Amino acid sequence: MSTSPQEVPMHSIDRTPQYEEFMTQLRDYHTKRGTTLDPEPKVGMTHLDLFKVFNHIVANGGYDKVSEEKLAWRRMAAELGIHSNNEASTAFALKEKFYKNLAAFEISTVHKREPPPKEILEDVTAKGASLLTRTRENFRGKRESNMNATDSAASGDDGTPTRERPAAESQASSARASRGLREAPPQRVIFQPDTGPGRATRQTNSNTSSTTAPAPATPSQQPSATNQHSSRITSAPSTAAHPPHHNNQHSQHHQQPTTMQPMSHGAPNYAGRGGPAIVHRPLNGQNISPMVLAYQPKHMKPLHPRPAATPTNPANDFQKRGLSHRPAMYDAASRQPMLPGTGFDGPNIYTRCLNSLRSSVVAEQSFALNHLVKISFERGDKFRFDAFPALAEGLVEKALQVGSLFYHVNWTVVWDMSLEWTDIGCLDGNDGTPDILERIESLVEKDVPEQLQTAEFADQLTLVTEATLTMRNMVTLPENAHNMSDFFPLKDLLCIILQLPPKDSVTEMKHLALDIAEQLTPYMALDADDALYKSLLAQLASEDRGTILTALRAIGRISMNLEATNKLEGVSTSTLQRIVNWLLLNDDELTDACLDFLYQYTAVPSNLDNLFKTASPDGLVDHLVRLLAHAAHTSVWETVLRPEQRMPSRNEIAPVPEDLLQELVKLDEPDRVHQWVRCFFDEDEHSFITQLAAWQAYQSAFVQATKAVGKPMISPADFIRNSTSVYARTTAQVLRERGEPQQKFIIHGIRARPRPLSLDGTEYGRCLWANNPDRRNEKCGQFYMRAEQMWNHIMTVHLGEARTVQTDGKDEPRKSEPPAQAKTDGQGEGKGEGKDEAQDKDQDKAQDKAQDKADGEAQGKDASGSQKVAKFANVQRELQCTWGDCCKYAKPTRICLRDFALHVNTHIMAMLPGNDAVRLKATHPPWLIPALHRRIRHEETARDERPVQMGLGWDKVQAAGIPVSAVLVLRNIARNASKTETGEQQQQQQQPRGGKMSLCERLFWPQRPRLFEILTENKYMRPHVSSLLEIICTESDPDERD
Repeated sequence: MSTSPQEVPMHSIDRTPQYEEFMTQLRDYHTKRGTTLDPEPKVGMTHLDLFKVFNHIVANGGYDKVSEEKLAWRRMAAELGIHSNNEASTAFALKEKFYKNLAAFEISTVHKREPPPKEILEDVTAKGASLLTRTRENFRGKRESNMNATDSAASGDDGTPTRERPAAESQASSARASRGLREAPPQRVIFQPDTGPGRATRQTNSNTSSTTAPAPATPSQQPSATNQHSSRITSAPSTAAHPPHHNNQHSQHHQQPTTMQPMSHGAPNYAGRGGPAIVHRPLNGQNISPMVLAYQPKHMKPLHPRPAATPTNPANDFQKRGLSHRPAMYDAASRQPMLPGTGFDGPNIYTRCLNSLRSSVVAEQSFALNHLVKISFERGDKFRFDAFPALAEGLVEKALQVGSLFYHVNWTVVWDMSLEWTDIGCLDGNDGTPDILERIESLVEKDVPEQLQTAEFADQLTLVTEATLTMRNMVTLPENAHNMSDFFPLKDLLCIILQLPPKDSVTEMKHLALDIAEQLTPYMALDADDALYKSLLAQLASEDRGTILTALRAIGRISMNLEATNKLEGVSTSTLQRIVNWLLLNDDELTDACLDFLYQYTAVPSNLDNLFKTASPDGLVDHLVRLLAHAAHTSVWETVLRPEQRMPSRNEIAPVPEDLLQELVKLDEPDRVHQWVRCFFDEDEHSFITQLAAWQAYQSAFVQATKAVGKPMISPADFIRNSTSVYARTTAQVLRERGEPQQKFIIHGIRARPRPLSLDGTEYGRCLWANNPDRRNEKCGQFYMRAEQMWNHIMTVHLGEARTVQTDGKDEPRKSEPPAQAKTDGQGEGKGEGKDEAQDKDQDKAQDKAQDKADGEAQGKDASGSQKVAKFANVQRELQCTWGDCCKYAKPTRICLRDFALHVNTHIMAMLPGNDAVRLKATHPPWLIPALHRRIRHEETARDERPVQMGLGWDKVQAAGIPVSAVLVLRNIARNASKTETGEQQQQQQQPRGGKMSLCERLFWPQRPRLFEILTENKYMRPHVSSLLEIICTESDPDERD
């Protein structure tokens, strides 16, 4: 029955320690074998867990057994949770992935055999099975036989039978065919002779010579016959290679090709390749088809040759016919002059756009910018500034026209600064314009309405925006960004755009300028006085989230690809306060950008002191520690410390206790057999007991008792029949084991209990006292239901103590009497001795009550009316405990009987919890020792899985995202906290516990428990947190370390 998709969960990869260990072994195996391993192959849209697939296929018998069973791979895919609309395709894909990655590993590890070479295993298709018996000989032989079986029907060879085949088949061949082997069927394809004139003449001559005597060949006929015969020999070279198969007449033609020899009269014999197959009569009559004999070929009309025009015959006609489509090229009179603009393709689109952009013609610039936007977006990987000179200058010049739209200025890039330029709109193209911000502040803004714009203004703004968009698309290529980082007019353009009036019409252009700055700043070293740096810091005061994000990223990436340090000087306190506040928002992108900025900012001690003066350092550190577990999800791994174990079955059947025997004797057959099986056997489908042992145990237990009460015994056949009807899976079987000559008659599905049950389901306790101290493995083996009975049994039988009749009030108190069931959870003597006084009193009362009940028959009154009780004398003598494996009194020890009785009671109560104790139903059979598991809590945050995609394995995976940025900021704070002015003042003012506490210790000491928790539970954050803790311990005062 197939498993429905709702019953089986979707297949997924569980990256447990067992999975990682298995993949490591599998990867090493493929490396040693020289094959390629696909660690996470895909079947459809599902990535396979090779560990699950391997265990499941091996549990079902392995690759060969699953492949031999019909539709088994479909069932395997359904049971593994790989669901698809095309079950056949999914099943074969699963089989192929197992074949390529796990088949050889299964043969080596499970079957302990040498797998076939990879040339006949991994390098070939997964079709078929029998990998355990595959060798080079049998596998290649099968392939070659299939390739060379040209006579089989499957090969497609339906041609005319050749003369090399035997004339008749032997009887062995028919017998072999009857066993199911395929044999080449008789050929039924009719051969059509060639329709050429030579073939027709040959057929005509042969038909004529068979009825009429041949006449001598005339000189005019002999050349044609010679040519016709030689062409036949040339067209069939294989015929000449086998002269024994040709007749004598045909051999004469080979000897004298220039002389026509008459053919013999009578029945024609076409043994050569030249003869038509229609007149071929095989020697075996079984292969003759009536349809073949009755077939009459159609009359072939001779094809008359037609003259073909060639360069030599006739030469004039061939030349005219070949050049009829272009006479004007050779006729000068008919040639016309070329029109202007025709005959050449002109410049390509790149060159035309560049020239149109530099032409200062608005229509041409509109055409150029429209195409440049598309080219830069679609072909950005090929469109580079260094391949098109003057392209960057043209785009910047066009984008600078935005200044004339909003200010009374015309920005112009000047490359020759030797002349004194007094115009405020002149920009230095060689070294940049240092005072660009001051010039912008001094400009007078135009009165441009925001809601109503002229067509000329809108068109001009569109062209300027397209020029900026083209540069933004091009600088996304690292080569273009590195090239434009030294282009000073572009830096001035960015400052101009970022300082435009706050209008909605220029919002898009500002965002494009910030995108350009984000790509350029990794290749720039900006000081605190740099105009672009100040412009980017000013954008952090915006209320636009996109503007803040891009500006933070651009500032945080300054000089990232250079050796210069990004000091981030000149950041105002208001800006720092806003950045700290943004960390509290539920915005992952904004939080990540702020952490990147703080990581660069806190790397400089002077900046950290400014940060502490702006925000509370304790609150900042506390929030950064919380971010270490940002977006974390907790998973629990269950590790098996000890696998499940099955106790071996017992061959001995426990003896029947006396009280249980009396109750069973009262029952009639077959109820007695049913109850006896329930009391002395458990259901276990993996165990059995011989029928003879069961019958002998039953007979020895009840034969005397039933005779005493006058009840008949059940017959052996009825005993076996009724004993197998108690449990559902119990059957009587015949077993023949390997190496044993005689078979066994068994009862399968039951196993003997070590301790029997009463009729109400209560388990008896077994006395584990050894009668002989030298043979401690030989136990008493008596069974008792109550603890008092077993205690009295040990005291009287094994210790040899006798009760003495005593009068109340004259002898020792009853504390030395046998304890009752008050102590139900004792596991040793130490637990009983550690009770308080109130518990001892309760225990004494319970012991007295139990002793009174046990000694009821020994109690009585004398003549004076005094109460007499039979008790054990509390005397000191050498006693030895031989219960089980107890080693407390392994040697004879002088001890009071009362203390020794308490010690014996601990063993009894461990064996018998008591009749009044509430017994919970066991969750597993008593003969199974459950597996010992350990649950490990694991916390996972964001991680970089690119090494896995590159095939480097999960060992190379590292933490990523907000938690890593937060721990890097904490590490900078811990390293530089003591170097700030606030840290120095902290060490001078605070002196807790008689010593100085550093600022690092005050900030991080309360966070140590949480840091150690993350260190323990987060695998990928462990290296970063450990380095942070190391810095904390190093920066803290050594006298204050725990």
